[in-house]
Amino acid sequence: MKSLIIILQLVLITNVAFLQGTFKEKSIIDIFEPGNVMITFFASYPNFESYVLSRGLSPENNNLENFRINGLAPIGLRADLFLSNQFSGTLEAMINNWSLRYTDNAVNVNASMTQFRMLLGFNYHILDHNVENLNLYSGFAFGTNSRTFNRSSSVENYNYPNLLDISNFIGFPLSLRYRVGARYFFNEQWAVNTEAGIGGPIISLGISYRR
Repeated sequence: MKSLIIILQLVLITNVAFLQGTFKEKSIIDIFEPGNVMITFFASYPNFESYVLSRGLSPENNNLENFRINGLAPIGLRADLFLSNQFSGTLEAMINNWSLRYTDNAVNVNASMTQFRMLLGFNYHILDHNVENLNLYSGFAFGTNSRTFNRSSSVENYNYPNLLDISNFIGFPLSLRYRVGARYFFNEQWAVNTEAGIGGPIISLGISYRR
């Protein structure tokens, strides 16, 4: 997934760089109109917690056996409702998770976490650029942050490692996100979307559909 996202982003950047200066300026009003709805499915990178756990609980350093960890970086849906050609209200939902298992001195241990966020916000769409069919934007969003964490072992009173302490996975119930993004249209309805931000996915890549 990491390699795919990087490759697709490079392709998008290359296309934009090639098109820069080739087309005359075209207002985004030719693409977006008030009342338009844009739906984007996205996948992102990285899954930070899965990475931290895989490093911190490395079997080589902790004498663990049968160590396995799987994780899903945030994926989800974004929706833009255009109030004008420059402003849109947004709604997005995303989910990510990880699960791990290992054997520690004949004790079988399992743990998992699932996080779900739903955010409401707005985007400002930049009109002043020279690439036809390119939509640049930035915006804020805020909403809910829900986490479900589970852990179990085959014996009672197992001494879990500090990385699996329950307090590490009790998230603040609210979330806040700032983002910048670009959307390039291949036709009037379909576009490829890339976004960077904090308070959620660092880097994401998606496909957008306008209706």
